[in-house]
Amino acid sequence: MNEVNELIAGAHWFIDENKSNGLMLLVVAVPPSSVGSCRAQMAKLAKEPPRKGGTIHFHRELDGTRSKVLRKIATFPVQCSVIHVPHTVKPVPARERAVRHVGQRARIERPHRIVFELDEAAVVNDRKWLSSELPKNVGIEYQHLPASADPMLWIPDAVAWAIQRGGQWRAMIENVIVSEIWL
Repeated sequence: MNEVNELIAGAHWFIDENKSNGLMLLVVAVPPSSVGSCRAQMAKLAKEPPRKGGTIHFHRELDGTRSKVLRKIATFPVQCSVIHVPHTVKPVPARERAVRHVGQRARIERPHRIVFELDEAAVVNDRKWLSSELPKNVGIEYQHLPASADPMLWIPDAVAWAIQRGGQWRAMIENVIVSEIWL
């Protein structure tokens, strides 16, 4: 899957990263009409059993929980685009490539909203790169939020973890991955 497929028109994009082997940026597109339902279902999963902080973060979860969450995500009407930047590119230039790519795709695909999981060290540069790719008259809202602020940010975290682990984990969510891009 090397081509860039269009994501859901007018969607909300939720973005997280994985830095285990280079940079992997996960863009999860969700139709506006499904955001509320998906958010509620993810929040419900975080209460079974209740977690400290009330969030799901895959590197801390047990395999049973991981499996349950990935199976649920596979039923959602979401599309995931995976952006890879190799480990040979230093972290800041890697993130710039990926974020600019998100901005360029957003200019074409017109998501309603883009939400990045908050990485305090990245916010200033992300905003600079996005504003250069998305003129104000485009009307696309983007923001950075902590994972605890929106359960939708747990989806790209889970999908990135499953892709990184591979095997049965990736197979569980393969149906929601619509494109992988190497920059």
